[in-house]
Amino acid sequence: RYRTDGEVELLGRNDEQVKVRGFRIELGEIEHALQAIPDVLGAAVIVYNDGEDQNIIAYLVPVPGVPLPPAELRGALLQTLPDYMVPAAFVMIEAMPTTPNGKIDRKALPAPVHAVARKTRDWSPPATATEVTLARIWESLLKVEKVGIHESFFNLGGHSILAARLMVQIRLAFGIQLPMHHIFRTSTVSSLATLIESKLWTGSEPRVAAAASGPQVEIEI
Repeated sequence: RYRTDGEVELLGRNDEQVKVRGFRIELGEIEHALQAIPDVLGAAVIVYNDGEDQNIIAYLVPVPGVPLPPAELRGALLQTLPDYMVPAAFVMIEAMPTTPNGKIDRKALPAPVHAVARKTRDWSPPATATEVTLARIWESLLKVEKVGIHESFFNLGGHSILAARLMVQIRLAFGIQLPMHHIFRTSTVSSLATLIESKLWTGSEPRVAAAASGPQVEIEI
């Protein structure tokens, strides 16, 4: 805008387009897709900067008493959005904070740290050779300790770039190439291990033990 003294003042973008990991993303498009999901009364999306990492965080107001499992939310969003636009975490709130003129007050949204908090009470250790190998890969990629088999890859801080690295690590460890969409639909160690074992099964015994006992390879993409 022009100021009274004739100088031009840059106020910022007039839309909600952001750039996350090289992708230009319209946050409003994600919010529209979330609001189309049954039992979602309201949605707001922000980009959360955690050091050098960026994550898309969604805040949802659900129908009271109705659970909205993250896995189901991601599955619904993947029907209309590319994987890089799917939020890394979902925060449930009772009502959206608003400004005096009735717009969503994004600065008043709660810190997303609660969205990725680990529920150690229900922690289950890996048991099979496949689960042990996957847990070690996750711990290396996500920089966390003692990954449980029922913890979500995305709730631990995973995103599309780390998911791509995970697919490469799986190929190196097990000798199979999984399409990217599998991690969005089988986002726990347990469910992904079951999928891998079903593909490795040869009719006599799975090749999992040999793969799990092999060396762990560190790669960078």
